[in-house]
Formats: sequence, structure tokens, C-alpha cells
Amino acid sequence: MSSNLTESLSSTQRRQVLPSLLDIPGEERAATDQNGSAISSDEEHQTLYIAFEAPNEVTVPAEAVDGSGREELSELVASQALELAANRAEIARYQREQEDLQRGLRLRETWLQELQAELKTAQEERQVFSLEVTEARATLERMERRLAQQAAQIKALESDAAERMGKTLLPAERARPLAPAPAEVLNLANPPRLQPLDGDAEPIILNRKVMTVGRTRDNHVFVPSQLVSRDHARVLVGEEGVVVFDVGSANGCFVNDHQVKRQLLRDGDIVRFGDRRFKFSV
Repeated sequence: MSSNLTESLSSTQRRQVLPSLLDIPGEERAATDQNGSAISSDEEHQTLYIAFEAPNEVTVPAEAVDGSGREELSELVASQALELAANRAEIARYQREQEDLQRGLRLRETWLQELQAELKTAQEERQVFSLEVTEARATLERMERRLAQQAAQIKALESDAAERMGKTLLPAERARPLAPAPAEVLNLANPPRLQPLDGDAEPIILNRKVMTVGRTRDNHVFVPSQLVSRDHARVLVGEEGVVVFDVGSANGCFVNDHQVKRQLLRDGDIVRFGDRRFKFSV
């Protein structure tokens, strides 16, 4: 409670309608006139108006307010202020925690999206790798079948050559025949050939099952070079393909610049006896 309690009143002129003077007893009318009140009469309406002023303030003595009440009010106000401050601090803490949780949630969503993208990429790479492995296995199987076919062709040509030349192998340490054995002539519509690359010589038609290669004219493939041995190599021709054998030459046989002892020729291979090159074609 306050020590000086006042009630504010506005200063207004109040007018109140009074009964007609005719209705007021004479003694009361005289008393009213003697007190100096403003009296006005109207013959038509016979109405009396009285003007007065109300006091501006009503003062309550300070003694009316109890001292213990003031202390309790102060304590109550202080307690409410502290409670309000605590509530505001708690609300601010809750707001900060909510913002932290929202930031953490957004960060986790970002990580999840990145992980999903990485997983998708890994799955796509795995599919590509699986396709590559499948293709590599298929290629390996084709190469194995092809190598098996080539090995069978070489074996068949070796057997045929051994049968016709009177021997089963052509090792370098075996004595070379003095003259080439007669070879069966093949009737091929388009026989393979060796085209000399170191001169303008005519291509050599490979139309016999076994053809000898050397630097003397008694060979089926005459190679006039001192780097070519007299009996340098054999060329076996069959339906399965053409195989070149080195029969112990001094300077070796080469196919595409790789020295070989036995090689199945392919279309376009470059065959070299000593220092002379030939292009094989079918």
C-alpha cells in the first residue's frame, strides 16, 4: 500500500435538475436564497439549476498505510522480479538449445545426403566393375579357345610335316638333309604368299605343304643373303594355317621383330630371315 493514497477527480461543473420552486416549501426556498446559491426560474418550464465544483484530489493520510504491508509489497515485487528474470534466462537457454538442435539436425541431413550420394556412386562403380570383369572373363575364354585351336593347328602341321619329311621333330642339333624332300603341291584357290620388302622381287607363293627356306637356289624360298643360312627354316602350309620353323639357323627367324622357334603366322605379319623381310598375306 502507498503512504499517500490520492484519488484524482476532474474539475467539472455538474448541473442537476431540481424540482420546481412551486413544489418546494417556502421555508426551504428562503433558506436556499439565503445560502447564496444561484437560482434561476423559468416561467415556462419552472426548472431550477444549481452549479457546484467537486474537489480535485482526495488525500488519504499516510498513517492509514500499514508499515508491514509496505515491506511485504516490496518483498513481493522483488521476488516477482527475480522470478521473471529467471524465467527469461530459462527461455533464452531453451531457445539456444533449440537452435543448436536445429543446426545439428541440418548437419546430419547434409551428412546423410552425402553418404547416400557416395553409396550411389559406389553401387554404380560396382556395376561397371562387374561388367568389366564379365567382359574380361569372356575375352579370356575366347583367347584360351583360340590358343587351343592354334596349338591343335600347329600340332597337326607338325605331324603332317614329320610324316612327309621322315622325322617327327626339327631340332637344331639334328643333321639337315642335303636336299629338300619332295613336297606335295596344294591346289588352293587363293594360296598364302610372302611378299619381299627389301627389293622388287616377285611374291613367293606358298603352294606346298612343306617349303624350305635358305640362301641356296635349291630351296623353295630362295633368300640371297650371307646372313641367311643354307638351310634356314621350314614353312608348313595347311588348311589350318601356316607355321614357320627355325631349323637351327645362325641368325634366327623373327616375326614382327620377335625371335621365334615356331610361330603360327597371321595375315599382315612381318617375317624376317636373317636380314631379309617378308610380309605374310592370305
